[in-house]
Amino acid sequence: MTGTTVLVGYFTLAPCAIETASLPFELTKQLPEHGLIGAKIGRLATAIPYQGQGYGEFLFLSAMEKFILISDNLGVMALFVDAKDDNVACFYKKLGFEVCSDDPLHLFMPTKKIKKAFQAG
Repeated sequence: MTGTTVLVGYFTLAPCAIETASLPFELTKQLPEHGLIGAKIGRLATAIPYQGQGYGEFLFLSAMEKFILISDNLGVMALFVDAKDDNVACFYKKLGFEVCSDDPLHLFMPTKKIKKAFQAG
């Protein structure tokens, strides 16, 4: 085998249950209290030598594309992330995520907003 394979980064995407109480009130007015399904980016990481070069955004966009592909089949209402610190939370906020009411490091983006963004782009 010739050449070297380098791991620049990765992400994981998985279904998750959503507690309605963790979402902003204005969003939950028309939602049932239980049985909501979302998807979560469990990990999104870029290797240290490649940080700050746009790979994180590339990985994020790849995760969003996968999310759109699975969203209709799973019936998910939003994509969620748990930021590891305030800097990472700022990264997700810049990408359009909103803070959940239960934790400033727990963020989400509604499925409709994601689909609209990808249709426009």
